[in-house]
Amino acid sequence: MFKAIFSLFKSIIVLTKAFCSIVFILFSVVCNLTKALGNVCSALFIRHKGKKEIERMKNELENEEREQRLDKKPSQE
Repeated sequence: MFKAIFSLFKSIIVLTKAFCSIVFILFSVVCNLTKALGNVCSALFIRHKGKKEIERMKNELENEEREQRLDKKPSQE
């Protein structure tokens, strides 16, 4: 009788440890996926900002070239 109760408690402890291990692994996976999602979002945001900055610089360069062409035209006449 006592061996059966002891065996039952031992099995419950083993199951509890396994359950805790599974919960910890799932928590770890969720944390890693959250970090990865954060990194992806950060990379996409940086890429978006970079594209906007490149577009702004292109527009500035085109405006400067346009101004230089307009400045040269009156002197040629």
